[in-house]
Amino acid sequence: MQKVLMIEDDEIEQKAFQKFMAIYFPEVLLLEGARDGIEGLSIIEREEPDLLILDIQMPDMDGLTLLRMIREKGCKGKIIIQTAYNYFDYAQEALNCGADAYILKPVGTEKLREVIIVAQLSRQKSKIFIMN
Repeated sequence: MQKVLMIEDDEIEQKAFQKFMAIYFPEVLLLEGARDGIEGLSIIEREEPDLLILDIQMPDMDGLTLLRMIREKGCKGKIIIQTAYNYFDYAQEALNCGADAYILKPVGTEKLREVIIVAQLSRQKSKIFIMN
């Protein structure tokens, strides 16, 4: 069974994602979400999720730092950066660090569903696309 983890400090985003996954991807195991990169790193090391959704701006450790760390440690899971920050530098860094997708909040249900499906099906190690 595929494991999915969202690392996001906004509780409303976490709850919305839980509902979204229950409706559109009921066959996956949604791990309990993390609120920051440090908590997320611990879960990633323990659970080895197949798909991660990372926010960029979080307390203690931001998403890009976490992305660099887990890729350096050999994490092979698909990683989607989901952020409200529409900065080219962030997207470029995410690409360089091994993100599979970079999407901007707010993201509609259909777009998020599409991004997750494409990320799951992608056989390439790193494939990035930017959607808004």
